[in-house]
Amino acid sequence: MSTRMVALGDSIYAGVSGAGGWVTGNRRIPDMIASRLGWQCDNQALSGAKLAGKDYIDFPQVVKRLNFKNYDVCLLEYGVNDFDWSWESLDDLREALDKGVAKIRSDNPNIQIFYQQPTGTWKHVDSLDKEDGNGWTQNDMARTLADECDVLGIAYYEWTDPIITYANTNETQGDTIHPNPDTMVKIAERLADWLASTANGLIGMYVKNITDIYNRVKKLQNSINSIFMDDSTQLDLTVKPPQIKRLNRTAYLWTIETMMHLQEVMNWVVDLCNQYGIVDVETGENTGYLTLWLPRRLSIDDIYRQKLKDDFDLCNKLLEKLNEHMKIFQ
Repeated sequence: MSTRMVALGDSIYAGVSGAGGWVTGNRRIPDMIASRLGWQCDNQALSGAKLAGKDYIDFPQVVKRLNFKNYDVCLLEYGVNDFDWSWESLDDLREALDKGVAKIRSDNPNIQIFYQQPTGTWKHVDSLDKEDGNGWTQNDMARTLADECDVLGIAYYEWTDPIITYANTNETQGDTIHPNPDTMVKIAERLADWLASTANGLIGMYVKNITDIYNRVKKLQNSINSIFMDDSTQLDLTVKPPQIKRLNRTAYLWTIETMMHLQEVMNWVVDLCNQYGIVDVETGENTGYLTLWLPRRLSIDDIYRQKLKDDFDLCNKLLEKLNEHMKIFQ
């Protein structure tokens, strides 16, 4: 069975064209993405929708109505209307994303969620660094969404090499908000290439599993702090996927660096527990360091994936052991 993707977003995904009118069916951005990847697409985007709105068409209400259990991938695209037509704060955007993702994952813990950062809108401004009436800029919004995606373990596409700019809005949009049909094709091609390298298992596997482990590390550190100390150590516990179009040397190096950092974090936790006597009660012996397999293997095959899974299992078992050692202090 092919990958089943559900797309949530606003008029840009629903098919409103900057050249006037609408595009329909497989000419819409999510549908073109799915076609390029050989996926199925359920396009649930609604014109006028916001990430943090309170209307029927907005993200919080849409995720409440839908059941995500039968999807493999969820692609999100919101933000243009939040900037142009709302008075919500950046914290409101963050909260809406948090709650919506929690609902999606409660329906389907295995679903892969991806966020396409909003394209530029020039309805009221001529720069990404200019505020609208809401008191924040499009760049402020992009940074907020990126930060929250990092916290949630969601891979996101940011427009570091934008297709749409204020300088080319007449050629790429037409109405200052929506991409025209030719630009829709370019966006779909760009995102399909990105998803092909991210959603088809590898990068998504890293992001989801390591984010879950880091969230467990945070909880353990908080428990230790509540009993022994106010530790000011600030670990980098985010997983930022590479902005790539396909698996290449950049991705290869990223996987190695990411696993080396994971090993460093896990052994820092071991040191912290040993320092405070959070060890095996029966033997009194310190917990030993963890050594992970590093993904220097060039073939991404069943052996590669199994070794990677073994790494994640090793980390989770170590955290289970350390949490068990903590019980005597609680």
